[in-house]
Amino acid sequence: MPVIAEALQVDNGSIMITRDANEVVGMTKVGEVEGRSPLGGGVTSGMGDKRAIKKLRAAAAKLGATKVLIVNEEYGNMTVLYGIAYK
Repeated sequence: MPVIAEALQVDNGSIMITRDANEVVGMTKVGEVEGRSPLGGGVTSGMGDKRAIKKLRAAAAKLGATKVLIVNEEYGNMTVLYGIAYK
């Protein structure tokens, strides 16, 4: 079950986000994470990405991660990013 961040009060800007699996080679998987934003396609899609990434980082921070590999993305009425957290 992925960790989903509800509160965004964690200072998590230092957690790197990547879509390149080569960047996590040799790192330890600490869990699966998910970031959701109610802002989906159209004009708000960029804002939805930013909010979902912020929530993804917050969920990773709860696990003590330093990097997240995004493994799946869903766009529509909302933006959902799925990732694996590593340290």
